[in-house]
Amino acid sequence: MHEDIFQRVNMHLHDNIRWSPVSNGGTSNYIYHGMRHDMPLILRINGASELTFGTDRYREHSVLTAIQPFNWSMQVLGCDPDAGWCVMKDHGEPISNKQLHHHHSLLQNRLLSMAEDFQLIVSPQRFSYPDLFILYQQRLNLLPEAAYWLNQLDQLVALYRKLPDISFCLVHHDLHKGNLLIDDSDELSLKIIDWEYAGVGNPWFDIAMLYTEFEISASDLSALPIFSELSYEEFIPGLKDAIQFNQLLAKLWYRIREENHL
Repeated sequence: MHEDIFQRVNMHLHDNIRWSPVSNGGTSNYIYHGMRHDMPLILRINGASELTFGTDRYREHSVLTAIQPFNWSMQVLGCDPDAGWCVMKDHGEPISNKQLHHHHSLLQNRLLSMAEDFQLIVSPQRFSYPDLFILYQQRLNLLPEAAYWLNQLDQLVALYRKLPDISFCLVHHDLHKGNLLIDDSDELSLKIIDWEYAGVGNPWFDIAMLYTEFEISASDLSALPIFSELSYEEFIPGLKDAIQFNQLLAKLWYRIREENHL
């Protein structure tokens, strides 16, 4: 099915790697596994655009280039937005609930340090929220219950406009547990994967995910340099609105995906 891409990737790597399909549960892309000497590899072949709406492969490429020097970045061996593939080192399985509990304090400190790194990265392409809202409007208009979902979108836009102004920086936009890998044997080596929706954007959304997914306290998050001009009393309403924004956006995203899979 993807033999032509396999050949292109192998030419890029100067190797003859045999690629085996991996279950792609939770993703709209095609995932393959291969071995290069002693290094396990993951090859992602991009899925259909109607199932990966909101992504920009050129923006993603600029992000992957910018984050390579950081120790929380996955190791990318090649990425071709035009041909539709990205090959990287396989850094293992997503964090388990047991690992999350066992390494809770250390993991929180690593994630806070990572968030500070994000705030230093401003070179990748900018993420356009107005364009995202237009894209959602177009997709939601096609639903049989469009009026209800367009009202939900209006609420989403209103939440976005309420957020206190802070400087834009690198934002992942999908910081859930499934995109966090750790290696217990390497002093808790932490890797963040799945940068399809990333770009220079509004850090409120990643901060809200760190609060809801990893239980980092509001006081610790508010102490990040990006919020230095906000009081704690100003920070808390912004955090609440960002949490609600993430939840509502996920609701809209899953509804559109559900329609596309019918």
